[in-house]
This record gives sequence, C-alpha cells and structure tokens, in this order.
Amino acid sequence: MVSSQSLARMRNHTWTGLRLMVIGFLLFWVPYISYVGALLLLGGVMFLWFGRRAFAESHRRWVARGTVLLLLGLIGLLTVEVLFDLRLSSLTAQSGLSASTALAILQQDLDFFVLGTFAFTVVCALGFVALPYGRADGLSRGILWAAFGASFVLSVVEFSTIWSEFTAVITDAQMGVVNTTPLTDIQGQLLWFSIFSVVPYALFAWGYLRVRSRLFPGGKKAARTSIYRDLGTG
Repeated sequence: MVSSQSLARMRNHTWTGLRLMVIGFLLFWVPYISYVGALLLLGGVMFLWFGRRAFAESHRRWVARGTVLLLLGLIGLLTVEVLFDLRLSSLTAQSGLSASTALAILQQDLDFFVLGTFAFTVVCALGFVALPYGRADGLSRGILWAAFGASFVLSVVEFSTIWSEFTAVITDAQMGVVNTTPLTDIQGQLLWFSIFSVVPYALFAWGYLRVRSRLFPGGKKAARTSIYRDLGTG
C-alpha cells in the first residue's frame, strides 16, 4: 500500500513533468534553444515516469508505452547516426574505389540515414502522443493526434527535401559536375522547416496543457492535495 505522502509526491512529479513537457515543446522548435527544450522534454518524461503510480492503471500503461516508444526512438536515432558516421568513415578510408562506385555507396548511405532518421522520428512522435493519453479527454486526444499528423507531414516534406537535394549533388558528381548549389539552398530550407515545426510542437504543448489542467484544475496546489481523487478511476 502506497502511503499518502508517497502519493502526494508522485502527483507532484506528474504536475512537474507535464509542466516541463509544455515548456519543452514551446522551446523545441526554436533554433539553438531547441537543445534546452530537448533537456526539458527529457526531464518531463522522467517526472511523468516516476509519478505514474499516483493515478489509475490506464494512465500507468500509457506512460509506460510512451516511455518505451521514446526510448526506442532515441536509441534508433542515435544508432542511425553512429552507423552513418561509421559507414562514411569506412568509405573515405577505402582506397582504390572508382569515383562512380564511391558515389553509389554514398547514395546508399544517404538513403539509409534519411529513411532511418525519418522512421525513428515518427516513433518519437508516437511516444509523445502516448505519454498523457490515459488521462486525456476526447478533445485532448484529438489535439495530440493532430500534433502527430502535423509532425508526420512536416517530417515527410523535410526528409524528402534533404534526400532530393543531396541526391542531386551526388547525381551531378557522377556526371563529373561539381554542383554545391543544393547544399547552399538546403541551409535556408532547414531554417524554414524549423520555423514550421512550431505547429506540431504548439499542438503537443496545448494537448499536454489540457491534460494538466484536467488533472490539476487548482494548479500546483492540487498536485499536493486530494491524492485519492483519481485512484481507481480510468
């Protein structure tokens, strides 16, 4: 049996976790400041995990699912990055390769990086949907899915643009033409994609804020009181 003191502490963890998630989403789309947003999101996930037992079983399951998806996504993104760097290092270390062969291998490595990064980015977005899902009402769930949809569409456009620009450079190089214009263009395009990402992250922030308001209508004070209110409820 969990003591009332422990329940109050876990409810406070949940309130803090939701608050960190909201702030993290609002900062995550901003260039350079996005690193701060990422740290806040990481901290928010940890607080939600440690506070999950203060609520019903459905909430605990969804927090667990969201955490697992986020871990899989982050590990996958890191693995893709490391493997891509290793493959590039291996390619540059090989001697005797013809230019056409090296460029063909580079194209394969680029395909692997873009597709892998896209896939695990989608997994992370699903994790963000799942975390508060057990305590979200119908409108909040709709907002979370809208955030996922916006994130998915933006990721498709962003990664297809990156792939096409780099592929254009590789194709020109295979024909003996050095064309760095797409590499210059992509810098500006990535900035615009970063700005447009405010849409899904603002929607995520709104969804999480609604869940927090539903759980703690009285603000932080409510996180320390009425600790049995949600026990045993769905």
